[in-house]
Amino acid sequence: IRTELSVFTGVDTVHGGQSDLALVIYPSPERFYLLGLATSEFGVEREKETTTTVNGVSTTETRVERDKDTYRFNIQIGRNIQNWTLRGGLIESTGGLGVDYHWNRLGTTLSFEVFDYRDDIGPNFRLILEAHIWNVLYGRIYGEDLAEDSRSATLSAGLRFTDEDLKGLIGFFL
Repeated sequence: IRTELSVFTGVDTVHGGQSDLALVIYPSPERFYLLGLATSEFGVEREKETTTTVNGVSTTETRVERDKDTYRFNIQIGRNIQNWTLRGGLIESTGGLGVDYHWNRLGTTLSFEVFDYRDDIGPNFRLILEAHIWNVLYGRIYGEDLAEDSRSATLSAGLRFTDEDLKGLIGFFL
């Protein structure tokens, strides 16, 4: 069994600050389980419609609400096939699928995710480019809601630790 722990934080053009924490457990080289938590400064917008009747006259009011400091969960199962990874499960607390292509020589991964189906605008299409910068430091840029006018972009940086890295850190502090 091999594990990987990653922490990313960045800023989104629409949703403000965002952070991700992920634990990936590899019971074998080709299979994995991903458990994660994603946070954002501003959550998804929801419309709330209220109808009021006064003296037989009905008025309908539609308000847009947005939660602050929201938490979303990632629980996925996946399989590696050469340079490709196929995964599915909960992506930010909604059902979804993802596919990744790994350029190992460049330390770069290109990912495509489909999740968060909404009746009015359909699913969220996300395209992610992640690059290994140095040692345990990674950079990530991605676009969300690519098929919609409300698309956004996120730029983030993070740390990714493998079993060997964690053993060294624990040994250093003990």
